[in-house]
Amino acid sequence: MVLCIGKQVEEILESCLMTYEKNTAEMSLTYKKRITMKDRDKQIQCKKATQIFKVERNQFIQPSCLSFFIIFVLFAMMPAFAADSISSIAQVPQKLADKPKDRPIAFKNERSQIQCLTPIFTKGEGYVSVTDCKRAENARYDVFSRIAWKHNDTWLCLSGVNQTYKAKERLILRPCVLNDKTQSFIVKDNVLYSADSSFMVGLIDGFLTLQENQNAHTKIPNLVLYDMQEWLNTIATPANLAQSGFIAWSFNTPQGFDLYYLTNNQSIKDEVQELYFNLENGYIAQYNPANADMLCLTSKQTTRQSWNWSSWQKCDFHAPKKDNDTKVWNLFMFADNDIAILQDYLGNFLRVTKYGANWGVPYTAKKDFIAKDTGEGQTSYFRFNYDMQNWERFRNANLSDSLTHCPAKGDSEKGSLSSSPLSLPSSFVLNEDWIGRLWQIATTTDGVLERAGDCGVCLLQSYQMIAELNEYTYNPLDEGGFFFDTTYGVNPFTSFRARYPILANELSQYSATNIPRGLSQAQTFEYALQMYRSIALSLFPGHFWLSSEFARTDITMRSTLRDLFFQPAGTLWVVQMYFVTPDGTRNGHAMPALRTSEGVQFIPTNINNMSYQTYARTLRNSLAHDINEALNIITPRGTQLYMLYHLRLREIYPNPIAAFVSNNNCSGEGEGRRGSASMPLSSFINQCASGRCVLQ
Repeated sequence: MVLCIGKQVEEILESCLMTYEKNTAEMSLTYKKRITMKDRDKQIQCKKATQIFKVERNQFIQPSCLSFFIIFVLFAMMPAFAADSISSIAQVPQKLADKPKDRPIAFKNERSQIQCLTPIFTKGEGYVSVTDCKRAENARYDVFSRIAWKHNDTWLCLSGVNQTYKAKERLILRPCVLNDKTQSFIVKDNVLYSADSSFMVGLIDGFLTLQENQNAHTKIPNLVLYDMQEWLNTIATPANLAQSGFIAWSFNTPQGFDLYYLTNNQSIKDEVQELYFNLENGYIAQYNPANADMLCLTSKQTTRQSWNWSSWQKCDFHAPKKDNDTKVWNLFMFADNDIAILQDYLGNFLRVTKYGANWGVPYTAKKDFIAKDTGEGQTSYFRFNYDMQNWERFRNANLSDSLTHCPAKGDSEKGSLSSSPLSLPSSFVLNEDWIGRLWQIATTTDGVLERAGDCGVCLLQSYQMIAELNEYTYNPLDEGGFFFDTTYGVNPFTSFRARYPILANELSQYSATNIPRGLSQAQTFEYALQMYRSIALSLFPGHFWLSSEFARTDITMRSTLRDLFFQPAGTLWVVQMYFVTPDGTRNGHAMPALRTSEGVQFIPTNINNMSYQTYARTLRNSLAHDINEALNIITPRGTQLYMLYHLRLREIYPNPIAAFVSNNNCSGEGEGRRGSASMPLSSFINQCASGRCVLQ
């Protein structure tokens, strides 16, 4: 038996003393071509016809491939694929946003004089008013239908107050974001309207103001654009990609919990403090509406310090990303609970204390200092608004080519998405075609210990099986694969890293070596839960997931298994089990589980050198009709199960961002598998299929 885990896990879980150092290498990202599920090495193709007839010998199931709290080996550099083995996917017609043609917005007033609109700041707020065109600031009408001005080094968009529409209310200026629908405006007959056409934009007392549009056929607009056709025809590149939101931490009370929101050097209870997140350079800033200044959250900690206070400093919110920037923050281990850790440019954790003289004041601390940083309710876990989850899911879907459309359609898709909590139809059965496909996935391994972060061969195979069962329910693939190309006896990470290098590199962060040493047992499990939920959101972001707790007693493990039998047929899980071998070694394994009409079908993963016939027999023997049978199946012979965990796949996640954002070169893997496998950038945003996009 080839073991993937040799570390004594129990020592870490029980004593929570981390004695190892993080030792991961940056993998190469210099791939010049996209490797898709249709790309094949010619030698690999020759093997396929003989796989099913391979003589059964030296067979074994590798139960140990889920890395849970172990030291990782350095990643091997991926060899480049030969150019003659690359077959290109047909490129979907798509068009980049146009080069901006910024200019002042001109209109003809009631006296037939040509005037222009420009930002003005008065009484602590920014508005849009009228001025002579020579003094007016240039404006941009971008691909997201936003009207923007660059003022005081900050791109500001015309917006509704509190992101709402209200008749006779002045429009204001706020940093341009993706999650404020009131920043989109349409133009009809040279007149500005809200995106839903319910309000017309006019002038009252010299300021842009919303006017109800109920009687549009009788109402005469007092703001009609003049000589702006070229500007209107330019679907301009957005200045940046950003979102508004907050950073909050929770404080438990007898009645539940309160939320405290970061602002300046304090935390405010139950009153949302709006912040702005630059999704390209990692800046987090406060906005001063009186003068358009941006104050960025800044780390003051040096490499020699164990901790230091953070501060808010005036900044250029749109500055290019650069190394060693104290204003850059990494959203680490974000999961579907809207919780994440913020890391500064050195990898230090942002923290607050919940008690003491300086409670609620943000500071940063090294990971190896956190175990000593106790006694005042310290936390590194922060909560973000729901829109951040929308972005993280979109970003991950783009990295893994799992977007539905390329380019974005430009309208809402919510009505077309399934709301069924079932992963598969209740009548679904694993027929011969599916058994063959699962065998192809499970035998894509060479028995070598390799992983991306805490995602080992068995976990990667589990997600591929679940993804393909969902995506190709009635027509299983016979080659290629959702994340990696299936090839008998070949390590799946070779293909996975070649096809999705950025995604694989990001998964390397989700490693047990990143767990701060010396945490309590409860803190260690809290970190591990967040990590595995983050892996699920990274690999398969288009669905909701439901996480269990870590079951660590016989009673709770049986209860966890009982939950599988209580779910309807068609439900899918990723099940992770941890056990002790007869020689005392502690190992882990992962496999999918499928609820069928007959019971719970566990699907073997990470099997080296096994024939199709033997795999089919093993699969049949992995159907559990009750809890005792389930325990026998997931516990390899001679081992003792001591911990169990699972993630249940649920319904499709309706993501509004996918309706209006797409990165150029998003043809991806083909129909239904769209994406650019790269980080979304404002300079590479596509126009929508409908032309100019509207924020959803």
